[in-house]
Amino acid sequence: MSEESESIQSNDNNAEKSEKKTIYQQRLDRRQEQTVRPIIAYALLGSTALILILVVFLLPRMVNEDQALTTNQNSNETIEEQIQLDEAVLAQKPIAQALLSELLAKIDELKLSGVQIWAQSEWKTINTIQQQGDTAYINRSYDIAAESYRTAMQLLIDLEVTVPSILQQSLNQGQEAILQENKPLAISNYETALAIDGANQLAKAGLDRALKLDKVIALSNQGKRLAEEREWVESIEAFQAALAIDSNWKPALEGLTSSIVSNDEEQFQLSLSEGYALMKEQKFEEAEVFFRKSLSIVPDSKEGQQAIEELEIQRRMVLTKSLKYKALIAEVNEEWDNAESYYETILSLDPNIQEVKDSLFRVRQRIKLINQMISFVAKAEQLNDDKLFSQAQATLNQAEAILNKGPELIEQVSQMQQVLKVASTPVQVTLISDQKTNVVIYKKGDFGLFERQSVLLKPGIYTAKGMRMGYRDTTLRFKVNPNQSDQSFTVICREKI
Repeated sequence: MSEESESIQSNDNNAEKSEKKTIYQQRLDRRQEQTVRPIIAYALLGSTALILILVVFLLPRMVNEDQALTTNQNSNETIEEQIQLDEAVLAQKPIAQALLSELLAKIDELKLSGVQIWAQSEWKTINTIQQQGDTAYINRSYDIAAESYRTAMQLLIDLEVTVPSILQQSLNQGQEAILQENKPLAISNYETALAIDGANQLAKAGLDRALKLDKVIALSNQGKRLAEEREWVESIEAFQAALAIDSNWKPALEGLTSSIVSNDEEQFQLSLSEGYALMKEQKFEEAEVFFRKSLSIVPDSKEGQQAIEELEIQRRMVLTKSLKYKALIAEVNEEWDNAESYYETILSLDPNIQEVKDSLFRVRQRIKLINQMISFVAKAEQLNDDKLFSQAQATLNQAEAILNKGPELIEQVSQMQQVLKVASTPVQVTLISDQKTNVVIYKKGDFGLFERQSVLLKPGIYTAKGMRMGYRDTTLRFKVNPNQSDQSFTVICREKI
């Protein structure tokens, strides 16, 4: 029962070992078994024949026991040496298997980096050494197989170490090939880079550029030819079309920049010329559009800024001249508010024109005078106030002193004269009381107690106050009309306290 368990356990261990081996190793073991079994059969057959020969032919002749003993000892020593040698080689078998497993994994790993493409010679050498190791393994020369696998693994590791540098080298050479307009070489290098790293964005972009290189070069050359013919707009379009395909194509970038600069310079000069021509015709708004356009092309241009300054000077001069003429016409027509507005506009353009300052001052004085005259005429009923009357008379005198009066001023002066004449002519009025009320007229005096009294008063509005002991004061506001006779006013305190 114990022997069966050991046998089963041995079979299970063998099965587990078989499962841990790679398919490639299992294939090598099967090939080895297929090779070893016939060898063992032949060896057994040969041993049997040898024993028969020894028994039939040689055994009768072996008379000398010493010779037989010596022969047996030598034979035993040879067998022991062979057994020891076989055990040493067999001990290398698991090592060879482990090395082969690692070797196959590393081969699969490097295949993903396209090693067959960029290291064909080294790859061929590695395959040869591996095959040598496989042959040795099949022949049970495990030590030789292990050494072969070890050598192949070292070569693979050496290749693996160079993968990053090979990738960078391929990218650099691809870029250089594009710059040299060598499409096939660029494609080859970028394909190598993608074989190493299929997700590399630089390699993908580079391959895309390389595939479109012919069209990009054609459009760039077209743009260059058009630029030589000074066809700037068409040249710009050609370079832009090239950059739409490959935005990093240096000749197109440089050509586009050069064409844009040249086109801008040409448009700049054309805009300035057109602006000056329009300014000469006093078409200032249109001229400004072209001058602003020149500055939009070259913002820091001193020529463009100078053109704008000249435009403003010319516009101010023309506008000032026009406004001065309009202001003078307004003065002649006694449109003083319009004249004031024109002069103010001129000074907003140029505040340093003394002549216009003087004119504006004169116009404002006239406006002030007219407004005062209008105010006094409107307040004619208050001109019985001596102070106010004096002010009105001074205003009239100022108006009368003006030379070259216009029709409106003449009429205003005449109206003012009439108002002052009426305001200065007293009118006889009658004051009525009760001999018991003391009567006072503001700004005229105290008239005392009376029953009836005649008084000369200038036309206007007056305030009278009556006072009596034991009675509430009374106030009367009355108006003296200039063109009315028999005017009488009663002031009596009637309400007892």
